[in-house]
Amino acid sequence: MEEIKKEKREEFAFTNLKIRTMHDDLRKHTGQADLSDIPVLPPEKPATPTITSPPPEESKQPSTKRAIPEPPPYLPTKPAPPQPESIEPQPEPIAPAQEPEPSESSASSPSVLKLQSNLIYKETPRSEPEISLSRRLKFALMFGAPAAIIISVIFGFIYFYFSTAPPPLCPQGQITEECRCSEQSEETKTTGFCCDNLWVDFDCTLTKLPEPLIPSIDQILTIDAQGDTLTNLVYEIEKSDNNISDEGARIIALKLANYPSRYATLDELINIFGIVLPEDIKENNQAFNLLLYVNLSPNYLTSSAPEYRLALVLRQKNKSALEQIMQEWEETLLEDMKPMVLGQPEEPATAEFVSTVYRNGFFRYKNLPIKTTTINYTIYQDLIILGTSKNSIFYVYDAFGLNNSDAGNY
Repeated sequence: MEEIKKEKREEFAFTNLKIRTMHDDLRKHTGQADLSDIPVLPPEKPATPTITSPPPEESKQPSTKRAIPEPPPYLPTKPAPPQPESIEPQPEPIAPAQEPEPSESSASSPSVLKLQSNLIYKETPRSEPEISLSRRLKFALMFGAPAAIIISVIFGFIYFYFSTAPPPLCPQGQITEECRCSEQSEETKTTGFCCDNLWVDFDCTLTKLPEPLIPSIDQILTIDAQGDTLTNLVYEIEKSDNNISDEGARIIALKLANYPSRYATLDELINIFGIVLPEDIKENNQAFNLLLYVNLSPNYLTSSAPEYRLALVLRQKNKSALEQIMQEWEETLLEDMKPMVLGQPEEPATAEFVSTVYRNGFFRYKNLPIKTTTINYTIYQDLIILGTSKNSIFYVYDAFGLNNSDAGNY
């Protein structure tokens, strides 16, 4: 019996030592274990020598041990089963100490291990060094200032490019008599649509081809006027009588640029020829046609050479005061329009303007010393027609296809 108790005590002491060892290991990792509540087994007392005494007399009380029945007989080939030992009362086991709950952080995390080691060795955790305000300002100036300068330069260039971009040759969303997009269909011409990106030449090549103001004179003759003098320009005009067999007129488009194609406006035409127009006419002007009249079979009684003459047709927005404006202009009309008279005479044959009627149309003219040349004009509806010969202005007037009853709306 004493041996069984000794064996149980040794087993309990070994279990207790194992628990303490486990808690010590846990404390090294977490530093949170508290073993004050773990019961400690007192040390074993040295074994005292047992004194044998005579066996006590048998008591008359009945024995509490259970009688084991005799085993049944077995065959000699099978060994007899071992007899069961007597059952002794077992001491109640001592409840083990409650283990601390593990923390949520993993022991494998470097930051947790570093913090736990600091706590074990009572070291304070290191804090990240703070950057001073002056150092932050220094970094901001080193990197922020160049970035701000680069961004300002980019936005400044964009603003300068768009603010100084040349105005479009044609107002956006509309089409005038002087402006239309090249290679556009007849439908887009009548709808008033011009171009989307007017200032981008690659998307839409704008042309300022003149719109015909007289329905029957609609053929356009392009003359390259880039860098030419007036003498060379007149020579090019006189030699450009293509596709005219007898008598006819063409619209002249003075080309000033190749790509994008651009043609002379009224102001540029005035500068090229050196002519002068009244300010009222220029401000009131809506469209114009510069015409070249060619007569390859003139009247040989008056001239034996082919006739080349220029005419200018101006469409006015307001026609109420045209008669008064033209009468006031007669004083300087010859001098102002002399560069358009091919040959440029010095003195007129008549001192004043003279009136004449042609197909009920009212004309004013002044004869010049060169044969078949005059400076004349007429007004038809909202058009001012300026001619440099009798044949040229009569041909333009006839191009309206008027009957005698329709002519002469002066």
